Amino acid sequence: MIIYVLLILLITIIIQNIIDYRECNKKLKNDNKISIIVPFIKRDHKFLNKCLNEQRKQTLIAYEIIIAGQIPSDEEINKILYKYSDLNIIFIDTTNKTYAGVNRNIGAIKSTGDIYLFTDVDDIYHYQRNEIIQYTFDRFNPLFVGHQYQKNDNNFRNIKIDNLKYKYMDEAYDYTFNETRKAPFSIRSSSGLIHNGHIAVHKDVFKKFGHRYLDLEKGQDSDFNSRLLRKLFYLNYSKESFIIVTEDLSYYIPNDYQI
Repeated sequence: MIIYVLLILLITIIIQNIIDYRECNKKLKNDNKISIIVPFIKRDHKFLNKCLNEQRKQTLIAYEIIIAGQIPSDEEINKILYKYSDLNIIFIDTTNKTYAGVNRNIGAIKSTGDIYLFTDVDDIYHYQRNEIIQYTFDRFNPLFVGHQYQKNDNNFRNIKIDNLKYKYMDEAYDYTFNETRKAPFSIRSSSGLIHNGHIAVHKDVFKKFGHRYLDLEKGQDSDFNSRLLRKLFYLNYSKESFIIVTEDLSYYIPNDYQI
């Protein structure tokens, strides 16, 4: 009788563990599709191969790569699509829209992914960036994810995703706005500044607030981010709706040093 009871108890524990495991996996399931959105102008042509090579080396390949702006000629596009046939690259011609901010918005509107990960073609990115961004969205279901960046070198270290550290909306709001500075405000936390042009937003940002309200005119991405932060804060969204990854996931190259 005792053995029978113990057996029933053991089976119950095993079943419960299986249920817990499935629920955990369901929460962290990689359902969110990453769309890389690259605003593009004429001077960016020389960086395009570098950008696409970096995407090819990512530990998580993006669902799509949207290049929006003053795109190359049809002949050059065909060469690029052939060379990078393993990537889902989409070119969108916005010849009359030369500002990076407008091109970002157009790229986002045309995207069919779940996460819009904005990427400047001339900067350098951590090879785990896509994976870390997707993991963060799958784990917390936020509307915004930003990350820190390097200025001194591009020797990225390998990151253990399970050990990632985050800062949240309440701290980002305090550190961003509780200082006497002129707008536009760059997003910051106690761990430092994020790169305002390298952020990721869920597609629902444009559905909930409309791309016109959050337009990135003339490349003012910090204005976009700070307005979104204010909006989420005053509407009492959860602190996990606005997240900063406290890791350097990009290397910013100032225009003066670009070659």
